[in-house]
Amino acid sequence: MTWKSASAVCACLMFVSVGKASAQGNRIPANRGPSDDGFPALRFAKWVEPKERAFSIEVPQGWTVEGGVNWLSQIDPEGFVRLRSPDGKINVFFGDPEILTREVPTPAGRMQTGVNEGQVFRSPSGGPAMLERYLTGTQYAKEHVTWRLCRSPNWVTEKDLPEVSQALGAAIEPEARKYNIHGTANAGEVTYTCGDMQGAAFATTFIVGQGGPIQIWGVYRVAGFQSADPLHSMEARYIMEHLLATFVIDQRWQDDLDRRTMQLTGSVMSMQNAATEASLAASRQQNETLSRLNHPNAGVPSRSTSGIGGSSSGRDVNTTLGTAHVCDAIGRCATVSNTADSYYMDHSGNVRAGSAGSTPPDNSGVWSRLY
Repeated sequence: MTWKSASAVCACLMFVSVGKASAQGNRIPANRGPSDDGFPALRFAKWVEPKERAFSIEVPQGWTVEGGVNWLSQIDPEGFVRLRSPDGKINVFFGDPEILTREVPTPAGRMQTGVNEGQVFRSPSGGPAMLERYLTGTQYAKEHVTWRLCRSPNWVTEKDLPEVSQALGAAIEPEARKYNIHGTANAGEVTYTCGDMQGAAFATTFIVGQGGPIQIWGVYRVAGFQSADPLHSMEARYIMEHLLATFVIDQRWQDDLDRRTMQLTGSVMSMQNAATEASLAASRQQNETLSRLNHPNAGVPSRSTSGIGGSSSGRDVNTTLGTAHVCDAIGRCATVSNTADSYYMDHSGNVRAGSAGSTPPDNSGVWSRLY
């Protein structure tokens, strides 16, 4: 969830977040020279993720930097960067290597995962995921602080950021369409004290499937700082915002991830479709058996068994018009030509004939079999 539309998103963040700080007279120039306050010069340099060259980001020169990409599954990478000031008094972070995708605990979600809220399960793609109620950006920022930075923080401010949410949603939408999903972004930030330290955290969450039986959400962006010197706290905030604004994903790396994601999700959907079809076939057989038992004339089915392609499929067929009335597992129906062995419907209701062997038209993973 942390890898979509980075350049567009960061441009929005720089305008909305850093721009507001500038308007209030708090923005620090990108490369600040020596000043009367006694702080050393603040200069930024480009840092490239060392192992895969997956992304680049601008970090202060002279600071300790660690980071990289942690793969939670074949298609679930988490990028992160951690900074420490030369005097050790400021820590700034962007991303986290162990943030899991979440699923909202609905009745269908609990049945699918077999776990209770707060527990981890294995997702269809093979990676770990957590069952947890949806959290807004502000709510997740608080959760992240207590998880990673301070067990008992004293919250100073909690603020939703509707302008950033809207801008992020517009930036994410083109990428989300690649996977035939639609979702909602929510951004927020918190500030706090932890003993003698000051801190802040920014987070954006993104949820898909709202109102449906299965609802997935994740952390799209998270960043923050903690400062042991109040005189440096404003500088720490600016560095956090600079990380958000300069994070750029390598396009070739992103393209390779997209290809792997499409391939894996297509394979997973194919396996799920096969399992579903086997289950539905058994269910249809049981229904036909019950139908014959309940029919006044034993052995006569309740509806036509002359299906598409002459097979005994249990479809409602109009032999005069050469059509069949078919439905999928969730009750969506269509009238199709009685010429192909199989038909499939996508999420938008478009119907296409199946490929050879009664397989889906392609491996995009969006097709539901019609019977």
